[in-house]
Amino acid sequence: MTEQITMEERKGRILVVDDVAKNIQILGNILRKEGYQIAYATNGVDAISMLLQTKFDLILLDIMMPELDGYETCKKIKDMPESKEIPIIFLTARTDTESIVKGFEIGGEDYITKPFNAQELLARVKTHVELRQKKEFLYSINDILKSKVQNKTKELNEANDRLSILEKAKGDFLKLISHEMRTPLNGMVLLTEQLEKTLTSQTQKENIQYLQTSIQKLLKFSSIALLITTLKAESYQLDFKTLPIEGVVKKVIKNILPNYQFKNISVEYDVSKDSVYVVKTDSHLLEECFGIVIDNAYRFTPSYSKILVSIFESDPYIVVKISDSGPGFGEKYLKTLFEYFSTDNIEHHTEGLGLGLSASKLIIDSLGGLINVGNKTDESGAFVTIHLKKI
Repeated sequence: MTEQITMEERKGRILVVDDVAKNIQILGNILRKEGYQIAYATNGVDAISMLLQTKFDLILLDIMMPELDGYETCKKIKDMPESKEIPIIFLTARTDTESIVKGFEIGGEDYITKPFNAQELLARVKTHVELRQKKEFLYSINDILKSKVQNKTKELNEANDRLSILEKAKGDFLKLISHEMRTPLNGMVLLTEQLEKTLTSQTQKENIQYLQTSIQKLLKFSSIALLITTLKAESYQLDFKTLPIEGVVKKVIKNILPNYQFKNISVEYDVSKDSVYVVKTDSHLLEECFGIVIDNAYRFTPSYSKILVSIFESDPYIVVKISDSGPGFGEKYLKTLFEYFSTDNIEHHTEGLGLGLSASKLIIDSLGGLINVGNKTDESGAFVTIHLKKI
């Protein structure tokens, strides 16, 4: 149910300050007939005392008074927190510009000349009282909204604290799972390597090799999952260094090549011989990203085909484009390729590429770059472009 805030309809409360009783009587009669509540003071000191005790919507203030004149009284009223927002209309027999300007300068909102014209008086009073009441109404709305915002902010902060606790618990859990997976898997790697040396049957060797491949996939999955968890928890400490981008790519390819040597895939480079492309980035994360992308390119490129690595400038980035000769991405799946654990994009891959590309995007986002994927238009295959900021 929507809360409605309505403005109270009431006539204003007016304080008349004048040392002449006849003037107070005339003003009182005019204003009371219109339903206004009237209080009066015959000097500035009494007016200030009344303002400390009673709330008024308007002050009608005579200028020519003994002891404390209207100007001095106005200054003191405007200096008081309780009354500084109350509009003041000066009552004056003076019509010279200097006196009128002085009244505005010290905080008066309006003036009425003596002798009073009843219609003019009521029109000016009505305008200022309504403005005062509307202003108070807006203040009350603002206070209510401020309170609501504070309450909502408190609720959001509490919810955020709970979410942070849950995120930390989830991160710690995934780290534990990853560690618990890697420990027995590493032991299985050593055991299968020793077992392979004792086997003589070709079938048994093939089975062991299949088991080793499966173990490596699990280790890779565990490593990527741990990396994603660390980056999303923002607990990874970035270590930026100046690196030659081509050297990083070649290092990664050198490490991956033994796994795919049987496919006889060639790697070609399209890099300007006259340029040295250097970036400032985290070498470990960048190698992880290139490792994921290049491993996928090897995996889905047919035997005796090629992978093309292009490196070029596109301000304000250095761009690395890795193109394979595989089947490409299904068009309707291109939008979901960076989603974690996506199974929609299986036309191009069948073994966890979605997680790998998600990790790649998370890495590049952490490094302040961009990553895009697409299909080649002139031939079969897909490409991944990685944009890293120039130095």
